[in-house]
Amino acid sequence: MNEEVNEEPATGELITIGELAGRTRLSPKALRLYGDRGMLSPAHVDPRTGFRRYGPDQVERARRIALLRAAGMPLARVAEVLDADDARSTRLLDAYWRERRAEHAARRAAVAYARHVLTGDGPAPYAIAERDVPEQKVVCVRRHVGAVELPGFLAEATEVLFDHLRRAGACLSGPVSAAYHGLVGEDSDGLVEVCVPTRSPV
Repeated sequence: MNEEVNEEPATGELITIGELAGRTRLSPKALRLYGDRGMLSPAHVDPRTGFRRYGPDQVERARRIALLRAAGMPLARVAEVLDADDARSTRLLDAYWRERRAEHAARRAAVAYARHVLTGDGPAPYAIAERDVPEQKVVCVRRHVGAVELPGFLAEATEVLFDHLRRAGACLSGPVSAAYHGLVGEDSDGLVEVCVPTRSPV
């Protein structure tokens, strides 16, 4: 009778989780989490003791995970960056950083305004006025977005609308505009509508 044996690879080629933690300054708890998430699966797990061992090539991957986590990147996006090729991984990192900068700018503005409100020396409220504008035909894109997603959505929607006009052979008849049909904030996804006016058939 043949019995299947789970043989451990040559131990000289593998390192323990403790050794990997020492080389990467990641805790064993974090390494286990990354393994359970499929981001840093051990090269071998002893079926009897559960001890995890890693290959030398996994040291660099673990260091990259630590680097991206230090930048505040969520685990799901870390995995996406690591699994992409060099060019795409750089684009993904740049996109993440643009989002973080937009989020920071929005928070900085909110903190400044909150300070004015709390101290009672805030700027005068905006003057609200109404005016009649001629009716016009517009092509629009709508989406519910929060404050963090807003800058990216405005740019993406404008590009999509311009591309649509180009393919239809249509021309702009006025400036691009955005209408906010709800509150856009960190805790609320408001409906935002980006519009391009045109007199051409589309």
